[in-house]
Amino acid sequence: SIRHGSPVLQFKNQGTTQITRAVPLDWDPSLHGGDQDHPLIWESMVLGKDLTLNFNNLGSVAKYTTHLVLPAASHGTLAMPAGYLLSSFNRYWTYDARSKTLAEVSAAMPDGCLSLNGSSFGGYSFFVNAGGIIMSDAAGVNAMGVYGVGVNQGGSVSYFAMWKFFCWGDGPSESASDNTAWSAVYGNGADVLFPVGESTYNVYLISDSVQNVATRMDDLFHLGAR
Repeated sequence: SIRHGSPVLQFKNQGTTQITRAVPLDWDPSLHGGDQDHPLIWESMVLGKDLTLNFNNLGSVAKYTTHLVLPAASHGTLAMPAGYLLSSFNRYWTYDARSKTLAEVSAAMPDGCLSLNGSSFGGYSFFVNAGGIIMSDAAGVNAMGVYGVGVNQGGSVSYFAMWKFFCWGDGPSESASDNTAWSAVYGNGADVLFPVGESTYNVYLISDSVQNVATRMDDLFHLGAR
């Protein structure tokens, strides 16, 4: 089958920052008469990122700034960004940087396979004024966290979400379909108005052990990162 990528407008490295901009493809072209060989683009939109490694000399922290350009103001929901990890990342955590509260929520994670048809949310959502979510392996040695500040505190995050899609039984290999998914989300569909022109949204990605990810979230909180 033919696989299409989004038309790229810009791709460059500037110091420790990777900059990309693209015209986005429609996630499901069949909704508008297309298919996998007939993709649809949103020709008046631009979606991209600035990804800065070693943010503020914090080593394992990368600042992820999402850039969105719209031809007209619109309500909506933006994953800024979403990510997919191997199914070996099978423990799930939340972290509140204000209270320094790390909580494992693995037992509360629903089976995401039941929501693949779009009939339900199927994940675990979390709101925090400052903090984030962490996904780790069984030992907690390898982990990825996403830090952000709530919209009500001048940040970009309406809520965080995690999903467990262990639906195909093909294990944690690089080519497997089983995965842990996550997202930092701005907007709930109708509560915020995305402006015409360019707007930006920030979160911070951290790769380390669970405890070290939480420590870096503390650092970001004390820095006032938004």
